[in-house]
Amino acid sequence: ESFPNVRCSRSTHKGTASIYTGRIDRKAPNGIFEWARALDLLGKVATNKEVPAQAFSLPDAQIGLLLGRMWDGDGHVNPSDRFAFYATASKRLARQVQHLLLRLGIIGRVREVSFPYRESAKTGYQVFVTGVENLRPFAERVGCHIVAPAKRAAVAALPRQQTVSGPSRDLVPVGPVRALTRAAKARRGDTWMQVEVAADVSSRDFTPKGTNAAKHGFTRATVNRLATFFNDAELQQLADNDVLWDRVVAIEPAGEQRTYDLEIANTHNFVANDIIVHNSHSVAYSVVAYHTAYLKAHYPAEFMAALLSSQIGDTESVIKYIAEAREMGIEILPPDVNESNFKFTVIGDKRIRFGLGAVRNVGRGAIDSILAAKQDGPFTSLFEFCERVDLRLCNRRVFEALIQSGALDALGGHRAQLIAALDAAISEAGLKQEEASIGQGSLFGDLGPATADVDGQPKHGPTLPNTPVWSDSERLSQEKAILGFYISGHPLEPFRTECELFATHTVAQLQGWTAEKMALGAVITAVKRQISKNSQKEFARLNVEDFSGSAEVLVFPEAWSVLADRIRTDIPVLIKGGYGRRDQDNEKPTFIVDEVIPLAERRTNGAVIVSLQLRASAGLSPAVMEDIRAVAESHPGTAPLEVSWIDGRGSSSRFRSRTLTMAADGAALTELRALLGHERVRLVRGN
Repeated sequence: ESFPNVRCSRSTHKGTASIYTGRIDRKAPNGIFEWARALDLLGKVATNKEVPAQAFSLPDAQIGLLLGRMWDGDGHVNPSDRFAFYATASKRLARQVQHLLLRLGIIGRVREVSFPYRESAKTGYQVFVTGVENLRPFAERVGCHIVAPAKRAAVAALPRQQTVSGPSRDLVPVGPVRALTRAAKARRGDTWMQVEVAADVSSRDFTPKGTNAAKHGFTRATVNRLATFFNDAELQQLADNDVLWDRVVAIEPAGEQRTYDLEIANTHNFVANDIIVHNSHSVAYSVVAYHTAYLKAHYPAEFMAALLSSQIGDTESVIKYIAEAREMGIEILPPDVNESNFKFTVIGDKRIRFGLGAVRNVGRGAIDSILAAKQDGPFTSLFEFCERVDLRLCNRRVFEALIQSGALDALGGHRAQLIAALDAAISEAGLKQEEASIGQGSLFGDLGPATADVDGQPKHGPTLPNTPVWSDSERLSQEKAILGFYISGHPLEPFRTECELFATHTVAQLQGWTAEKMALGAVITAVKRQISKNSQKEFARLNVEDFSGSAEVLVFPEAWSVLADRIRTDIPVLIKGGYGRRDQDNEKPTFIVDEVIPLAERRTNGAVIVSLQLRASAGLSPAVMEDIRAVAESHPGTAPLEVSWIDGRGSSSRFRSRTLTMAADGAALTELRALLGHERVRLVRGN
């Protein structure tokens, strides 16, 4: 009667109450009929009843209420044998009830039955709920909504604790149980009589001759007794696991409809029709994994080159795999027009040449032109290279990208010279190609390819202009712009020791949430300033990169107001921060930056100490200390100088100079290592 224009009447027949609805205003529609019509409930007979589609969008508590009311009508409970089932003549409804039970974490099994109906047999379906692990949530989430007191009390009595864990009404298949039992018996040398007495089983279920052919499974209690008797871990696993075993009786076509394959993270299983299914092609994955592991172990350079080539358009993946290749001792070489192909190429045993296909602004047509021209011999100079490639496919933008990436380093001169000479080289090559196209040769004909002189300048060709060499930071910045990452070096390389001393995590480890504070040694490659919609204050997203990969981190307005003036791109820094509480359940939490410290400051504020590892057995002259003092005084700085000394008896001591400090930079460390040996000079963390 809560529906509009509805009045109700009640009648009782043989103890069953029925409610009939009518209209108050016969000219207006019956509200409950309109509601039922909208849900497509009208006109359903027993065999095609179904749960309305809208019910599947209800929250779990409402689904439990719906199932409880349905169980009131067509549900049955058997507390003595500890099971419950829902009966219906509609196969679709049975499957839907099974689906809704699964939403509540309850596994139900559909069973087809034949039942008498008006002097004939009809086919029906029963959705069974068995096992304490299913009956307990059934009682808590469904049974509590049953109205009939007797049936509600019967459901509450269902989930009694079983003596053996696992489902109670399914059987473990005979195959694995027989095989494991026979193997365990053979190992111990028992007789079948001893097994029968100790494990309380029948030997005719196991012996090859006279085996009970009708037997198709063992109860978990039986398997548990066998596991205990033989002390067998594999039998115990069969007894204790949560797998529901069932036999496939028949497989019949059911038509075609859209399905969804939802991958379960970190496994090769998937969800189909609400059930987590073991994906049989995971076996094929294991074979592929074995093959790739073999290739990686025995042909590491070829394997990593193929892996890099497969991700040639994915900068983040290429960075990750380059880092992995370097950890494997494989050298990744910059692109080179004389050695590179479209994809990554193996050079020798432990070297991989960068693929031209990964260079930005260089299209497939330009690469094909370069590879075709290379068939006539290696390129020897910038001018000759421009002459031999097709200038209709290779424009100035292509040549600039090749120079910035290092692909023309082998053609003489340095990159700044090549950029300065580029316009002249393209102009001269264009004239020659135009003359060749109309059949007009030069006065002296073709003098042949140019060759490189000892000083790197090309012979028989124009001299490259005398321009300053790019600094390391400029060279790496150009590489980053055109390749997406650093290839011939890394801005962090001079501060690798500081990264090891002060960083707690790498960028590649920014994947899972943790409550601990973290520190990253990285360079900031990009800064994206944004305005908060809530506070109207500026904040920033930073792209950061270290030796392991790249990631995006976030700087909130409060921290950004302090850090904005000191954040610069391509400068090695120590980034401190962590994850916010609100990201605790997020699969990809965002790293929040609290503090940014240039790594160069670590060497000037006493955080880094120059430690000399000396021992008496090394045979060093006492005069070497004067040489050490001379190096320190010639490189003044603020880093303390410390000596770690091991005497002839093996006792160790540490001495720190009270007056002598020095610069902890590359030049000073190089001189000390030349004097004492590379392993005897280290940077260590100070107080």
